[in-house]
Amino acid sequence: MEKLGVLVTNDIKNDSRVKKFSETLSRNFDVKTIGIDKKKGLYSNNNHKVVLISLRSSNKIFKYIEFAFKSIKELKECKIVHCNDIDTLPIGIVLKFMYSVKLVYDAHELESKKNGMSSFMSYSNYLIEKLLIRYVDLFITVNKSISIYYKQNFKIKDCAVIPNYPFYFETKPNFNDSGTLNFLYLGGISKGRGLEFLVNFFIENSKYNFDIIGYGQLEKIISEKTQKYHNIRVLDPVAMIDIPLVASKYDMGFCIIEKTCLSYELSLPNKFFEYIMGCLPVISNDLIETSKIIEKHNIGKITKLSSNHLLNIINDLSSVKINDMKKRINSEMRKKYSWEIIEKKIYSLYDKL
Repeated sequence: MEKLGVLVTNDIKNDSRVKKFSETLSRNFDVKTIGIDKKKGLYSNNNHKVVLISLRSSNKIFKYIEFAFKSIKELKECKIVHCNDIDTLPIGIVLKFMYSVKLVYDAHELESKKNGMSSFMSYSNYLIEKLLIRYVDLFITVNKSISIYYKQNFKIKDCAVIPNYPFYFETKPNFNDSGTLNFLYLGGISKGRGLEFLVNFFIENSKYNFDIIGYGQLEKIISEKTQKYHNIRVLDPVAMIDIPLVASKYDMGFCIIEKTCLSYELSLPNKFFEYIMGCLPVISNDLIETSKIIEKHNIGKITKLSSNHLLNIINDLSSVKINDMKKRINSEMRKKYSWEIIEKKIYSLYDKL
């Protein structure tokens, strides 16, 4: 089998997209996935190798250089290298020119318009992509809106869209006949996810139950703030394979991304499809991509980040209306938004390299 490298600058363990790509590609290629960890290690995972590189440098720039040299050494025999996000792209370019690899660039978001990015960093990322993207053999991103942006601003002719669909999971909707509505937030407990807004809303509206499942920088703050309220719970994260089953036990799930940057505004989060795989209707803010799917299938509601607006939406809900939305998220629809459907497209794209 031909050798293929997958390159990312995280520890891989919590990167569902990288793990899914590696697993899918390992059926047709001898895959080696490179990431970063505090410990050195080489271990097998779902028939592909994962190398977690330990870095000795303390300086950020030297760390990157060390990671680049070690990654190039690991991947120089590969025919194809799949670079995840902009920070791995320069390494991929070196591999292309030194060892004639075919280069795949997978932009997980709008790399020059990310949240919290300074104008200098934004422009730097834009220039890096503008300069290097012309050498990419296959460009991939996560949704149609981001694809359109890249085509218009980088003059790219071909841009493959591979959404962050989860693996298909056979589950049944849990219909609510009790009258008490139970809401779920699943994902990173961090800024920009509307969590502060949602917590304050459910503190003021305690007849509704709200569970937060995940971890992140705001976890301790939110846990302390909500511990005296019986209707709000902060729960431990669950394994990726268990997410649909856990989600199915709720009435509606929140998928809110504050539009603090263009990348967020054009985003289509993983958890949106994880809710769908759990037969769970979704309440989202007016993101372009999530709104299109909600309106197309009538499987949720679109809210403003206003307590009054959200309260009007929730007060209008009933067990009957929610159960009707759950019925629409049937097996056929969930298969349409499953990773298994996307795999066929991935194989076709890689066969052409």
